[in-house]
Amino acid sequence: MIDDIIVWWVAPTRFDVMPNASNTGSVRSALGGRDVTHERAVIAIQGPTARQQLASVSPAAATVSRFGVASFDWDGVDCVAAGTGYTGEDGVECAVPVARAEGFWWAVLEQGVLPAGLGARDTLRLEAGLPLHGHRAGSGDHPPPGRAGLGGRVGQGAVPGAGGPRGRAPPGDRSSAPRFGDRGPPASSRRQRRP
Repeated sequence: MIDDIIVWWVAPTRFDVMPNASNTGSVRSALGGRDVTHERAVIAIQGPTARQQLASVSPAAATVSRFGVASFDWDGVDCVAAGTGYTGEDGVECAVPVARAEGFWWAVLEQGVLPAGLGARDTLRLEAGLPLHGHRAGSGDHPPPGRAGLGGRVGQGAVPGAGGPRGRAPPGDRSSAPRFGDRGPPASSRRQRRP
């Protein structure tokens, strides 16, 4: 497995692929396409109040459906929103042309959104029991998709890597990484905030 990408189907002939930044070259080599990393910024607004806070900046972006993709206009600029919620929380990722990203960023922060780095993303994914690239997924010594708990997420049919190992774990095999969690709501909604 090269990467755990998310693909945004933006238009009938346009697909935006979201690889992990360190794998952009590998994913592009496998799938083709054009690297637009330097043309856009992806700003993710995540958490239980994400859509409410984003609605003041862009109502159209805030209403994109879960795993849906929609174009929206922000301050006269064409942007794209996706409701992938890749942290395990509800959320929206907004792709904004890099020249206007700073303005969009500040508009989002003015709504009370708190900035967080990629380490926060990884913590939230771990809480939700979602895979982390480079930990439970990826190339090298990592388990094949089936053993990493990703068997149901790996495409079937004529796709690159379809003939590769799906790697279901044999009965009793405990080599895949454990999942954390309980039966309650996401941990971030239960967390007590310090004053």
